[in-house]
Amino acid sequence: INENLLVQEDNLVPACSNMHRHEEIQITYIVKGSGKFFISHTVHRYGPGDFFVIGSNCPHSFRKASASLDNHRISIFFKMNAFGSNFFELSQLDQIKSFFGLLDCGFKLTEYRPSISNLMYQLPMADKFSRFLLFLELMREVCKCKKENLGVFIKGLGVKNIVDFRMRRVLDYTHVNFNKEITLDMVADIACLSPGAFCKYFKNRMSRTFFSYLIELRIMHACKLLRQDGSYSIANVSNL
Repeated sequence: INENLLVQEDNLVPACSNMHRHEEIQITYIVKGSGKFFISHTVHRYGPGDFFVIGSNCPHSFRKASASLDNHRISIFFKMNAFGSNFFELSQLDQIKSFFGLLDCGFKLTEYRPSISNLMYQLPMADKFSRFLLFLELMREVCKCKKENLGVFIKGLGVKNIVDFRMRRVLDYTHVNFNKEITLDMVADIACLSPGAFCKYFKNRMSRTFFSYLIELRIMHACKLLRQDGSYSIANVSNL
């Protein structure tokens, strides 16, 4: 069970992580720290008490608000078939089946429950059997909470080759600087390609042009600000 259910506690979190993806479903609880969370082509803020669930193979990255700030995260990684191909279909687990309903891209809990943070704190130190039971109890508690969909990750229309070092550099730069001016020459130079070659390269891997991707990123971020913070008007957001 321990090999199929990985618990990772990060105290020395780097300022940023490259866009990456993995087959495992990821559950992350933010103990300390703040910054931006990029998933697929959407941007979200994170802070202490936030709880994210990231779908299988969905590209994502955490960026600290400041390199000098401490960050502390507890994460769980598991595959759908980690405990057998039909484990989560058992009738005894009906209470947790809704957990997988928003896993196309992932979701964030929109309410804080002390029971969830307590379970996350216990997981790193638990023995194999206890960890498995805590995991099931955590999923049941999560299913009781209100959730916010993190976006839509359309397989085949998203990142086709996120492990490509050149593409990773381009996406990392874009996700950090999307609210600034970015020219074709700038991103082509990062990719070490001519502007024409870069356009073909990006569209082949992302199924959209670079500037379509950049506009999507900016629109999703603007929508997020309008929904989260009542102090922003449409005029304010358009000038950011």
